[in-house]
Amino acid sequence: MARILLLLSDSEGWQLMKLSIFYVDDEQDLCDIFEELNQSDQLKIRTYVDPLAAVADALKDPPDLVFLDYRLPGMTGDKVAVAMKVDAPIYLISGDLNVKTNFNFTRIIGKPVDNFDIQKIISDLLELKKGRSQ
Repeated sequence: MARILLLLSDSEGWQLMKLSIFYVDDEQDLCDIFEELNQSDQLKIRTYVDPLAAVADALKDPPDLVFLDYRLPGMTGDKVAVAMKVDAPIYLISGDLNVKTNFNFTRIIGKPVDNFDIQKIISDLLELKKGRSQ
């Protein structure tokens, strides 16, 4: 992934702007892999196996980008997306690309996930935020 540094000026000088990302999947191994493959000084990655914890955190500190598995404990990804009430791109990850949902996801990503696709999504959002901060 191309490295893009986003710096914001404040009263104390320049600081690194971090993109906040939520990754919600009921499989801890996939959460760990996502975090390991995408860690960066530019990203604040929070992973969740409990969708209710993700919703609670999103309501307190909304993310800039969300990746949701479709089948989660106790609820589906579209219900989690609605409950989060975030103004951010939300991508649904599912093994079933024909999944029926009432939520307007940014895109549905098929499993297995190609991490180059994830990195492109992140890079594009970093570029967009960089353009807005100038």
